[in-house]
Formats: sequence, C-alpha cells, structure tokens
Amino acid sequence: MWSLVGAWLPTLLLIGLVAAVSTAFFGADNTGPFFYKIYVHFFGATTFDRWWVIHTMIRKGGHLCGYGLLGASLFRSWWLTLRMYAAHRSDFHATLTVSLRRNAHLLAILGALIVASADEIHQCVVPN
Repeated sequence: MWSLVGAWLPTLLLIGLVAAVSTAFFGADNTGPFFYKIYVHFFGATTFDRWWVIHTMIRKGGHLCGYGLLGASLFRSWWLTLRMYAAHRSDFHATLTVSLRRNAHLLAILGALIVASADEIHQCVVPN
C-alpha cells in the first residue's frame, strides 16, 4: 500500500500543480507583468511586440518542461505499479521486464495526453 502511495504521490502532486496553474490567476495577463519586471532587470526594456513574443516563449517553455516532468513522473508511477503487480504473480519472469517497460511508456503517454487535453479544455473556459 505505502509503496503505491510513494509511486503515485509525485505524479498526483504534479497533476494538482497543472490544475492550479491552469487558473486565471496564472494566465498571460497576470504573469506578463511579473515576468516583464524580471526580464527588464536582466536585459533592459523592450517593445511590447517583442515582449509578447518573449513572454509566449517563456510560457510555452514552461509547458514543455511541466509536461515533460509529468510524463517522466507518470512513467515512474506506472513502471513501479506494474512491477509491483508482476512481482506478486507466480509466473513472473525477467523477460516480462521489456513488456512492462513498454506498457509503462504507453500508459505514461496516454496519461500525459489526458491531463494536457483536460488542461486545454479547462483553459478554454477560463477568462484570460
């Protein structure tokens, strides 16, 4: 039981983080001024059009990193879960490790797609 909690807790926390940053509070209108102050501090002032491109790159880079971490965490969770399940079976052989890994990869990709789709649907209804 506790090993399943340890396997899935980081993934569930990341899904919760995705849900939290999907709110209007973390929308482009609210993060723009925050990131602009940091940008100006390091690189100096810039035009609005250029800032819009930079801000979009920052946000999309955050999406890339966030979903990359989520995918890796989902793989870890599924891999540990499937390995625990297989270890309790009497017919478990080391040759099953390849199929367990493949299944963990497929389930991680599917899970990331589901979370990303839910995030995009949610963002369609968030006013920002």
